Order: sequence, then structure tokens, then C-alpha cells
Amino acid sequence: MRLLRQLDFPLLIAALAIVLIGIIAIYSATYHNDSTAVQNAWSKQVLFAAVAFVVALAIVYIPEKVIYSVAYLLYLFGIVSLVAVLAWGTGDATRWLRLGPLMLQPSELAKIATIIALARYLSDRNLERINSFDGFFGALFLILVPTALIVRQPDLGTAVSFGAPLFPMLYWAGMRKFFVFLVISPLISVICSLHFLHPYQKARIMTFFNPESDPLGSGWNIIQSKIAIGSGGLTGKGLLEGTQTKHEFLPAAHTDFIFSVIGEEGGFVVALIVLSLFFFLIYRALHIASTANNVFYSLTAVGLAAMLTFHVFINIGMTIGVMPITGLPLPFLSSGGSSLLSNLLAIGLLLHIATYRHEL
Repeated sequence: MRLLRQLDFPLLIAALAIVLIGIIAIYSATYHNDSTAVQNAWSKQVLFAAVAFVVALAIVYIPEKVIYSVAYLLYLFGIVSLVAVLAWGTGDATRWLRLGPLMLQPSELAKIATIIALARYLSDRNLERINSFDGFFGALFLILVPTALIVRQPDLGTAVSFGAPLFPMLYWAGMRKFFVFLVISPLISVICSLHFLHPYQKARIMTFFNPESDPLGSGWNIIQSKIAIGSGGLTGKGLLEGTQTKHEFLPAAHTDFIFSVIGEEGGFVVALIVLSLFFFLIYRALHIASTANNVFYSLTAVGLAAMLTFHVFINIGMTIGVMPITGLPLPFLSSGGSSLLSNLLAIGLLLHIATYRHEL
């Protein structure tokens, strides 16, 4: 009962609300599709949401020091699952593992495990060690191992997202010595990686700068997404009434471009509600980080906030044409059981940290 009273209900309610909006949007995005499998995407999302919320609430009741104790074990399990994907994975790009009737994407769960492991690594070191070369490259190594395995799948968008929590967590832990390098390293990484990109990945980058150069080919997705969002106006066209969605002009409407569906059918009003809910979730995560009762918890919360922020910024940015198309899902909204499970596990961890944050 004590833990129930200390539960962060505003965070839980906000997460419930945005998952519900996502299920409605997926239903609308798939309603007119001829594929039965696509039409059933919303019901699968409901099932994963129910299971994931139960797991998230169960995390709240885990004894306080257990997560810290198993941090590296979770990280190792994540690495093994990524290796298993390369050996036995399925899909057009080898990103999924088949577990009976289920298809899981281990990289989604590996994000959470990596954040927890990095939080333990940094919390075990004082400021002097964090600001040393050993401390910096040790943290970098924890990120690079899963990143390299995911690049091999290949899944560049997800691989890049692994680096998103690194810089905020290092700064939160007190690193200042290498901060200039941290700021410019993403640019250096992008420039160096251009040589190793697949042709379709280079095409996505070029399309980002000039989608009208190939409006019926590589530029189609961005153009149709902007048309969908722009045509929604203030209040939208109404549920199931989005023309870009209904006539299937909008590609991957229930996955990558779910925000475009929301913008078209719900208009600026519903889009603003969604953005406000995301802002609130990130704000609560940072608030929980600032009031956590130990460094490990605080760093974990910051890492989870950075992960959510990166995904929201990249996905919504690509739907409105200000970021390249990466295939990163929109947290809680895009159809996909592994993504939803990962993000609700993050909520469960935040609820766990919030519950124990006032313990001495």
C-alpha cells in the first residue's frame, strides 16, 4: 500500500493516454487496408500494451537495489540477443527473432539494458575517474558494442539512437573535460559513416535535402507526409476520414508515419495534445532524475529521458521534413510490439525510481 500511495500517477496517466491515442490512430490508419494482417495491427497493439503495462507496474515492486545489481547481466543478455539476431534473425533486414508466434526486435530492449549498464558504470566512479580517458572510453565502449552489432543488421537509425543517452548521461554524471569533443563527435561520426552507408541510406539523405527531385520515388514519403499533416488544418478531417491515409498515399501509415495520420485526422489540436503529452513525460523523467535518492537512479532516469526525446524529435522531424527518414518508431504511438514494450518498460523504471526516490 505504501508503494501504491507513492506511485507517480501523473506519469502513469500520461503514458496511458498516449498509448490509447496510438491505438486509435493505428486502427484508423489500417482500417481501409486490404491486408488482414495490417488491419489486425491495432488489436496486436492492444495485447502488447496490456502485457507491457502489467510488466511496467511489476517493475515498481522490485526491491530497490536489484536493478543496480543485475545491470551488467541485463547488458550481457542484450548483447547475446543481438548476436542471436545476426545468427538466426528473420526479416528483410535481419532485425527480428521469432519466439513461437511472436516476432521480437531485441535492439529495442537492448536500449534499456544499455542505459541501465551505463548508469551503473558511471555511478560507480567518482568525478576524477569520470573525467579521465579511461572513464570516457569505458562509457563509450558500452555504447559501441551494441551499436556495431545493430549496424551489421543493418539498422542505422536504431544504431544511432544508442548514442543519444550517452552525452546527457556523461554530462549529468559530471563530465566536463571532454565536453567539447562530445559536442562535435556526432558531426565527426556522420562524416566518417558516409563512406559505409548503403545506397538506400545515401538516397534517404539526399532526398531529405531535396525531396522534389524524385517526387514519385525516394521523395514520395516525405511529400505525402507533409501533405497529410498540412491538410489536417486546425481540427483535422475526422477519424477514418484522412484521404492520404484512406487512399494509401501515405506509406507506413501505422508505423513510421503514425504522426502524419494524427495530424491529418486530428489536426493541429490533437497533434498539439500529443506533443504536450510527450513534453510532460520527458519533464517528469527529468524531475524524477533530479529528485532520485542515488546517482544510479538519477542517471538511469536521464538516460531514459534522452532516449524518449531523441525518438520523438527524429520521428516527428522526419514526418514534417526537417529530419531524414530513419525508420525510428514514434514512442507509444507507432505500431510495433517490441517498441511499445521497450518504452513501457522505460515508464516502469521511471515509476520504480519515483517510488523509491524519497527513501534514505
